[in-house]
Amino acid sequence: MTIMPFFGAIAGVIKGIGSALLGVVSVGGGFLEEFFGRFFGLPGLFLDLIGIRPKKKLRLRFLILANQFGPLVPPANLQETFKLTKRIYDEQADIKVIQSDTSIAYGAPEGALEVTTPIMNNIGHFGEVGAYFHGLSGLGFFTRRLSVIIVNTIDGNQGRAYWAAGNFVIIEKRFFDDPKDTTTLVAHEIGHACGLILHRDKKENLMYRNHKRGEKLDRWQSSIVRGSKFVWYI
Repeated sequence: MTIMPFFGAIAGVIKGIGSALLGVVSVGGGFLEEFFGRFFGLPGLFLDLIGIRPKKKLRLRFLILANQFGPLVPPANLQETFKLTKRIYDEQADIKVIQSDTSIAYGAPEGALEVTTPIMNNIGHFGEVGAYFHGLSGLGFFTRRLSVIIVNTIDGNQGRAYWAAGNFVIIEKRFFDDPKDTTTLVAHEIGHACGLILHRDKKENLMYRNHKRGEKLDRWQSSIVRGSKFVWYI
């Protein structure tokens, strides 16, 4: 009678180890890719700062989680915000944002739908939810696209980005409940993912903390974004 609980415990340990290993590979690979990308991109950064900046590309993949009732939001509800995000980065950073695809992700664990504090911190990358998000968005080696994952709720936040630690940002579904709604939050979190780690105090800046933020990026900010591992010439 004790055999099944024993094997269940063993399976749980193996699953935990697998999640941790996936987190190590993805986070470690992401930071290595970011470091070498920034290092070998220094000539491009210099040219960028003096005003020579050919158009670059940022590929976005939208992933909408699904619960027992289906997708959290219809894919069509993302389009107005995508258009706004595309315009902001085209005008502010000479980056062409390309929507590679929009997919529905079924079978999400409860912790991925209702994101709580652990995944908001770095330790969450090495658990079940972190492994799920990393698995959806791809490991940290030359992924060449950034995934925007739509979740139900995020504890204490509206969205979250992980810079080099993950190839994804997470955004609450409430910003896409109405197909006519637009939000700068996606562009804001993309900025974090592309190296703009800190917030700005200027309300007109895209990296202002409040939702009433503007759309502007300073020259040095746009240069940092253009040097991200997610932004390429081809």
